[in-house]
Amino acid sequence: LFLLIFLYWFFTPYFNYRKAKRQQKDRKVLIIEGEKILHSGEILLLEDKLKDLVTLSLVVPAYNEEERLPIMLDETIKFFQEKAGQTAGFTYEIVIVDDGSKDKTWQIIQKYSNDYSSPVIRGVQLSKNSGKGAAVKKGMMYTKGQYTLMLDADGATRISDFDILEKEMKLVEKEGNGVVIGSRNHLKEGVVKKRKWYRNILMHCMNFMVQTLCGVKVKDTQCGFKLFTRKSSINLFLTQHLERWAFDVELLFLAFRYRFPVRELPVNWTEIPGTKLSVLGASFQMARDLMLIKMLYVLRLWKDTDSSAQFVNNQ
Repeated sequence: LFLLIFLYWFFTPYFNYRKAKRQQKDRKVLIIEGEKILHSGEILLLEDKLKDLVTLSLVVPAYNEEERLPIMLDETIKFFQEKAGQTAGFTYEIVIVDDGSKDKTWQIIQKYSNDYSSPVIRGVQLSKNSGKGAAVKKGMMYTKGQYTLMLDADGATRISDFDILEKEMKLVEKEGNGVVIGSRNHLKEGVVKKRKWYRNILMHCMNFMVQTLCGVKVKDTQCGFKLFTRKSSINLFLTQHLERWAFDVELLFLAFRYRFPVRELPVNWTEIPGTKLSVLGASFQMARDLMLIKMLYVLRLWKDTDSSAQFVNNQ
């Protein structure tokens, strides 16, 4: 009995993905832009295709972020408004995904969406909490950017460091593909000294598993500050299967698998109070997911074409 329970827990992400595909019509989403309701009901792919592209789409997953989200948005909008004023042809939008919050996160998203016409702030509300990976994936489905920037609602990474990632992207982008990620690895020595001993052990174990099991040769997969070309984001996010914390690793696993240019650059990062992460619980879950990533792709139980072909055809 114990073995059966363990096996069910171990393969939960696989079962969840199959269940999500079967129940696609039952999963609801609300999409707003200002006072307009763009869509309410079944999750769908962006229907207005590639017209009216902007330079950059920012995708922000949010779960119970009523306190931290406004601070992050004010800083982000200020920075990009100044950038748009100084850079000819630069346009941007912000897509905020409420992952089934129980606080006033959605009301805050509605307020900002109503208050701003430039930039466009698009709100996406999921009917139930599905995980950070699921929220980011849904957000990417409703973007119009030539480039997409994933960033966290807590504003832990200094937003001006986007310029560092953008500059590197221009150097490494090849045939429309490229992934440039922020890294906190340069801060590790100071962070290690402040962390509890068990968190440091978990960190080293996870880094070992990421590099050996998944073949992802980067030092910090979990920094929530990642820049993608549109072509790369289509192929990566629409193929992505994991919905929770290890989804970053799956994206990078796929990027290396597809031989996309991948670069890792140091960014300024500050720990912001208010995290909802249970370190031990998330670590066990992530360790399981890391083992599953390589296994399920090798066995072809997860395939590269599960979703991305559908998205490309609709474009």
